[in-house]
Amino acid sequence: MAQLISVKLSRFDGSPWGFRLQGGKDFGTPLIVQK
Repeated sequence: MAQLISVKLSRFDGSPWGFRLQGGKDFGTPLIVQK
């Protein structure tokens, strides 16, 4: 069974993270992390 977790990420300099998040609960699809 899936477990819901909350994660908060922040950066101080505003530069890009280097990865993309796509999908998730709001979209009814699995969360995909792409570099």
